[in-house]
Amino acid sequence: MSKHTKGPWVWGEYNSLYAESGDATEEILYAGYDCNVWIEKANANLIAAAPDLYESAINAQKLLRTLYHEAKDHLAKYLILERLNELDASIKKARTGV
Repeated sequence: MSKHTKGPWVWGEYNSLYAESGDATEEILYAGYDCNVWIEKANANLIAAAPDLYESAINAQKLLRTLYHEAKDHLAKYLILERLNELDASIKKARTGV
């Protein structure tokens, strides 16, 4: 599993995104002066939401697996499995980058 920078993240001065973890503060994004600050802030918001999104994806994956095993209708099983496969691929990409 890939290592993730633990949050919370803070959008700081000088267009920088910082990850606060314990006593150490780690800069993980620097927008610079030539960048579109609005785009960088949007990226920072996505990065800041990533841990919650990842946890939600894991919970949805568990729920879909349960629903798949409990479903009796073949069409329902097929549709659930399609979504589960998409979610599995997204979670794998978050974990491994592939």
